[in-house]
Amino acid sequence: MWYGKVFITGITGYIGSNIARYIVNNMKCQVIGIKRETSNMDYVRDIEDKIKLYQFGGSFKEIDKILSTEKPDIIFHLAARFLHNHTPDDIDDLINSNIKFGMYILESMVRNKVKYLINTGTSWLHYNNEEYNPVNLYAATKKAFQDILKFYTEAYNLNVITLDLTDTYGPGDKRKKIINLLKEAYLSGKVLDMSPGKQVMNFVYIDDVVVAYLHAAEIVYKKNFKNECFSVVSNENYTLQEIVGIINEITGDRLKVRWGALPYREKEFFSPWMNYKILPDWQPRVKLKEGLKILFREDVKKY
Repeated sequence: MWYGKVFITGITGYIGSNIARYIVNNMKCQVIGIKRETSNMDYVRDIEDKIKLYQFGGSFKEIDKILSTEKPDIIFHLAARFLHNHTPDDIDDLINSNIKFGMYILESMVRNKVKYLINTGTSWLHYNNEEYNPVNLYAATKKAFQDILKFYTEAYNLNVITLDLTDTYGPGDKRKKIINLLKEAYLSGKVLDMSPGKQVMNFVYIDDVVVAYLHAAEIVYKKNFKNECFSVVSNENYTLQEIVGIINEITGDRLKVRWGALPYREKEFFSPWMNYKILPDWQPRVKLKEGLKILFREDVKKY
């Protein structure tokens, strides 16, 4: 079974746009999305004529009108406000984006009898490999929303899977992620100032992330999951120094890094979360070295 109509929050972001692109190009399914007036449309420019977009101004009524009009079969909830470090001025935005907006979605799901939701969580809940120790306020707000999900699934019999993501990467990614910063330094030839580079990182290639969301949508229906949390994680953990080493194997030592020029960030990961529950019947197919070759291939003659 697959769905006739999906609703994607965060559709103008990197992951949401890739999910939408795969669906409209490969499946007989209508894609509905939501954006803010200020949303950057670059990620969806090539599929803008294949999706239906609504504008969100901040009210519950707007969400409820979309769901009552469209009656989606399932919702992919990816919209979020990410900040590694926050200031007091960021608190309202973090709560509105990561908690309040999601509650609007849940309330409207109940009112309009939409049963299925794939939520997006984060591996940043597990600093020092602990069951719950959020790296930052962003992670704490994501966990707060998952706690709210528990109420809605119990009280209103919604079917929800939360996918906890590690770092993601892939072609066309414009986010200020470490892989993209390394590529910018490689292309410019500039020496990149970095921390000592002993932090441990886990990366999942965008194609594997998309497959994970689509598979979660399949099993939340087939297995009637009520409120489950699964990790979308690779079985490869690397230190930042090791990642730079892989890139230099691909590029012929053209990436220059000044190790130790910057301090580690507060609450840096040195021991990744090991007690994760991986999404059933899903495994990443693209190894990190293969994915990095894809990213660098247009500029690299020697592989």
